[in-house]
Amino acid sequence: YGVYAYLCTYSDITLATQYDTALAQAEKNAAQSGQAGASYEAKLQVCAQKREGDVQEVSSLSQLESLLEQKHQGFAKLAGDLTTAESLVLPKGTSLTLDLNGYTLTGTSEGKILEAQQGSSLMLLNGTVAGSAYYGIHGVGSRITCHQVEIKGFPYSVYVSDSGSQLDSVVRLVDCEISGDTCAVFVSGNGTGSAQKSQLVVDGCTLTGKGMLIASNGTATGEGRWGTDIQVLNSTLTCDPDAVTTAIYHPQKDSTLTVYHTTVSAYTGMAIKGGHVRIQGSSVTGTGEKNPP
Repeated sequence: YGVYAYLCTYSDITLATQYDTALAQAEKNAAQSGQAGASYEAKLQVCAQKREGDVQEVSSLSQLESLLEQKHQGFAKLAGDLTTAESLVLPKGTSLTLDLNGYTLTGTSEGKILEAQQGSSLMLLNGTVAGSAYYGIHGVGSRITCHQVEIKGFPYSVYVSDSGSQLDSVVRLVDCEISGDTCAVFVSGNGTGSAQKSQLVVDGCTLTGKGMLIASNGTATGEGRWGTDIQVLNSTLTCDPDAVTTAIYHPQKDSTLTVYHTTVSAYTGMAIKGGHVRIQGSSVTGTGEKNPP
């Protein structure tokens, strides 16, 4: 599900070649003897890098706003529930890990609660983002990770808007519960704006709502809004049974969609109009009345 690039030495290549050759020979031997599969023991060396940084405890909205204004590079942890009437903006160059610490960040503005601008990075952990804003989390050419976060109460809970941006977003939603009235997770690519794709990974999540759950846009005028790589893994997507909608809407060209070990249920399970789609080990159910085209 992607490309892993590693700058290696010649000795690394030699060792890896030995592993590959031995594994291939084991597979061949297994096939000749009628066995179902083969295994080969390999040793892996894993290196970890410790990330230093002080954890800033945040007990007020002004403290959090101050961290963002200072383009804080590090970690912050909520000490209680917070409510904001304005958008909290991560400007370019800001890299913030925010541990919600089991608390709720509520937004009452008409716009966005959290906005990650081009070149910023946000990691959100362990809590709830809720409110009456139009967008819960909004990103443009940024890196966003949410882990064990519930996002609810918005027309668009997560909105990736790379159209017009020269940078591609990388968004990972892991073990999250996300609901949206219009769309739970929306991603817009930047077409010819870059040679890469805007990336969205939804892993181990539960998505519900009255509207679409994962959607994009196929507009091809100007630079376009296509060019996305969406992976939906080990998740459950369930639309309101009374809503005439689709759980996954994928109209964009030159894009990829992977649905793996996932359960999808909606009036129309999936609507595919463009790109390359792979569905494996999944269940896709359309609950609507049969309506031949």
